[in-house]
Formats: sequence, C-alpha cells, structure tokens
Amino acid sequence: MNKTTLSLAVLACLCGAAAHAGELEDGNALLKAGDLRGALTQFQAAASKGQAAAQHALAELYEQGSAVLAQDMALAQRHYKLAATQGHALSQLKLAQMTEQGRGVFRDMTDAAKWYRLAAEQDVTAAQSRYGAMLAVGQGVARDDVQAAKWLQQAAEKGDAAAQNGLGELLDQGRVGSANSEAASAWFRKAAEQGHVQAQLNLAALYAHGRGVAADPAQALAWTRKAAEQGAAQGQNALALAYLNGVGVAKDPAQAKVLFSQAAAQGLADAQFQLGGMASQGVAGAPDAPGAYQWTRMAAEQGHVPAQLRLAGLLDQGLGTPKDAGEATRWVQRAAEQGDATAQATLANRYALGLGTSADAEVALKWNKLAAAQGNAEAQFNWGAALESGGVGVPKNLAAAVQLYQKAADQGHAKAQFKLGTLHDQGVVLAQDHVQAVKWYRLAAAQGHVLAQYTLGERYDRGRGVAQSDLKAHLWFNLAAASGHMDAVKYRDHIARRLNAEQLAAAQKLATECQAKSLKGCD
Repeated sequence: MNKTTLSLAVLACLCGAAAHAGELEDGNALLKAGDLRGALTQFQAAASKGQAAAQHALAELYEQGSAVLAQDMALAQRHYKLAATQGHALSQLKLAQMTEQGRGVFRDMTDAAKWYRLAAEQDVTAAQSRYGAMLAVGQGVARDDVQAAKWLQQAAEKGDAAAQNGLGELLDQGRVGSANSEAASAWFRKAAEQGHVQAQLNLAALYAHGRGVAADPAQALAWTRKAAEQGAAQGQNALALAYLNGVGVAKDPAQAKVLFSQAAAQGLADAQFQLGGMASQGVAGAPDAPGAYQWTRMAAEQGHVPAQLRLAGLLDQGLGTPKDAGEATRWVQRAAEQGDATAQATLANRYALGLGTSADAEVALKWNKLAAAQGNAEAQFNWGAALESGGVGVPKNLAAAVQLYQKAADQGHAKAQFKLGTLHDQGVVLAQDHVQAVKWYRLAAAQGHVLAQYTLGERYDRGRGVAQSDLKAHLWFNLAAASGHMDAVKYRDHIARRLNAEQLAAAQKLATECQAKSLKGCD
C-alpha cells in the first residue's frame, strides 16, 4: 500500500468515526427532545457500526422499555456486553449488575465479579464499592480482605455510602490489621448520615457497647430509630428488640410487637422468629400456640437456625401443630447441616435414641464429632463416652476421652464434671485424688446433678476428700432425696438418727437455704 492509498484509508476511517459520532449525537439530541423513535434509529445505526457509546445507549433503551421499544433484558444485556468488551466502563458496570442479578442472562457471580473489576479499574465508583464488597465475603471471587479494603476505600473516599459501611466493618472486625473501632465509627457515621441503614445500625451497636466511641444508650437508640423510620426491616427489628428488652427506652412489648410485625411483613426471618416467641409466651397478648408455630415456621423456612430448632421442639410437643417427631428431626437436620453445633449435638442425640428416625449409632457419632470439634459441651461429653467405652468403628482411647470430658466440664457441663469426679476417685487414667473428685462433684451438684448430690452426701458421711460432717452429709442426701433418689432417702434418715433435734433443724435449714439460692454456694 502506497502513501496515497494509506492516507485515503485513514481519511475514510476518520470520516466513518465522525459519521458514527454524528449519529450518536443526533440520537442523544432526539432523545432529549422526546423523539424516542428517531433516537432509536440513530443509536441502532451507530451501534451496528461498533460504536460502544451507542451500544450502551441502545442497551439502556432496551433495559427501560417504552411505547416505542418493548423492554427486552436479553437484548439490553447483549448490547451492554458489546460495549463492555470494547472497554466502555459504564457498560461494564451495567453488565456486572445484570449478571449478578440474573437479568437477561443466567446469574453468574464469577462473571459479575470480573466485569465489576474491569469497571473498578476504570475508576467507576459503584463498581469499586461492589467489587470490594464481593472480595470481603468471597462472592464470585476468592476472599481477600486487603484487596477488599483497597477498593472499598477508593469508593468510600468518593462518598459511596455502601463502601464507607463496608470499610468500617472490615476495620471494626480487625480484618485489615488490628481492630480499629474508632476509625470504623468515623466511616459508619459518614454512611449513616447519608441514610445507609446498616451503617446506622452498626453505629448504634458501637454506641450501645462503647466500642470506638463513648457508650451512649441515647445515641444508640437514636440511630436505631433512624434506620427503622426509613422502613428498613433490620431497623424495625432492632428498635423492636430495644422496646422488648427495655434497652435505652422504657419496656413496651406492644410497641415491640408492632415493629416486629412491620419487619416480619417484609420477610425478615428474625422478626418472624421473635413474633413466634412472643406468641408462644403470651407477650403483648394471649398465648397463641398456632400463631407461634406459623411465625416460627416462616422463619425456619428461610434458614433461620434458632427458628428451625424451636420448630422441632413445637413438633415434638405438639404445640400449635400435631406431634410429628420425624418432621422435628428433619428440621434439626436442616439446622445441623448449616453447621450449627447445638443442632448437630441435638441431631446426634436423636439418632442415638431413634427419636423421629431409625436409631443409628454411627450417624450419631458423626454428628457428635462435628459438634464436639466446634466446642459443644454435650457433644464433647458424648464423644468422650464413646471413646471411653470403644465399639464398632470407635477404638477405645481413655486419654482422649478424659481430654473431652475436661473440655466439657470446663464449660460447666454437669455430667462431665461428675464423670471427672468418678475418674479421680477411681484413679483411672487420672491420678487418684479424692479432694479433686469432691471439687468436681460439688460443681455438678450445684447444677442439680442428683447423683453428684448423693455422692457428696457419701463423701461427707465418710470424710473422704472432705472433713467428715453429719450436717453436710444430711444436706446433700436431703437435696438428692428431694429429687427422688431412693438411696438418698435411706441415708438421709440414717444420718438424721445420729443428730439431736437442734442439729437436725440446722441441717434442714441448710437444705432450705440452699434451695433458695438455687443450689449455689451451699457448701
């Protein structure tokens, strides 16, 4: 190609670009004048020649729809993608949003994250905010707190409220260095003053707990109220909890019920759960078992774990619904499969007992192990018992069993505390130590463990691990007897025959005072 030919080619290209630009400008002018049909013709002409801005404008017309052009999300998505592929930043943002929401295309979070990133790299604030949020939770992209903070900060500094709130949460949670609630509060405030509901609730929480700001219940309530007054379900729910519990405001269950109802009507699971609890207990109205069941089920169906567990209890007891142990077990399993340790331990117990399902020791052990690994005391005790006794698929391991008993006992698990007491008494795995044994019996007895109470009576009767005391022996035998332990009745009466009238009255007084203190500090 000679120089003359090349010059002519460049000139033709420039003239074509100018023509395309003219079509776009004409389209924009016609659109401004209200001539949608004329604008559409111009945009289509320019778009067909590959002009990104025209493709974007045409996509907007398809997305919005009008009397001239029917709304067509698939065509909108197609034209946004044509422009986005050419690097048109706003089209990249729109394409990301449509892909995330599944409008005009199958929902694809990975693809959405890609387009948000490309737009963010072109300094599109909304894209920086959303891409940062996706990085913060690992949605469509691997979680990366440092990168999340980088993009959120860029958007936050330009005034994006969602980014300001997101950055505040990262700082408050210590996910980019040490926790910095003071810096978080500044970002929450910026977003809250723009009306961002979650930021208002986050700022309220800081004021309520004195984290990053001086504790101020009035400020906590004020920000919670602002969120509620916007009609936001989370704000209504938070304000309802304040009225229900009298936090920063006088208790008002009736007002709490109104606010919970408003939030529940918007589908907020926690508000539905709270209404279920109020209906069950007859708070701000008569007890309503069917209502409690209905509200609890609505929350449970949204995956609300406490609601799923409560619903199982209602089904077990037949409250507001016919008894159905099988259905109860299914709801416990749904909660357990979400990783909730309490649900996992409860499910293990149901499989062990065959409650609402066929008894299956192997499945019970599986769920106990999962719950125990999360620190659930009941599961730690049960898994320890399995290791102590051994069995099919569970090699006997006393040392590991004792470690699990210790973990559960340290959390206040009465059966584990009693078990440690017996192991210290017997000198099995643990060194024999009657004083240590009494320590654990005493802790379990104070929680109402009847056999621990009876055993303490024996220890005081014999002076084993403690100084011998007929008064205290009578006390603990008496408490165990009150719970129906028949041997305790016999030994209490035996001790009573060794006491004179004054001593017997003192022993009975000790038991009465102990019960009045809920068994705490009795010994």
